[in-house]
Amino acid sequence: MAQEPQRLEGPEDPANEQPLVSHLIELRNRTVRAALAVLIIFACLSPFMKQIFDYLSQPLMVALPQGVKLLATGVVAPFMVPLKVTLFVAFVIALPFVLYQMWAYIAPALYRNEKRLVLLLFHRLRHGLQVHRRLLARVRELCAGY
Repeated sequence: MAQEPQRLEGPEDPANEQPLVSHLIELRNRTVRAALAVLIIFACLSPFMKQIFDYLSQPLMVALPQGVKLLATGVVAPFMVPLKVTLFVAFVIALPFVLYQMWAYIAPALYRNEKRLVLLLFHRLRHGLQVHRRLLARVRELCAGY
């Protein structure tokens, strides 16, 4: 009986061995893909910069006293603030792809049990963020009552 060779998954798997330059090239390629995803989404959202900024600043405008407006403290602030907000929104929209690129680069270096641990931590983090969001809404209600 011939035994099948044991299949390794992780850093010691010969299929995962690459020279340093190859790793750096892969890291660069994945970083470029992630940056391109953010930039493409930003390019699609850029015509709607003012609408995105108005929508996201609406809760602040409601909380301000009557007759008070947002103040621009710099010459380019009326342009830069909506630009930065739109870039951040583009990053948030592209975040699943960016996280996938990070995972695709890191995953070959992990053992199977380490991959499970990372996924477990991700699910716990997601659950914690959901709890935090609910709690923050209640704290906001409490503060608004005073």
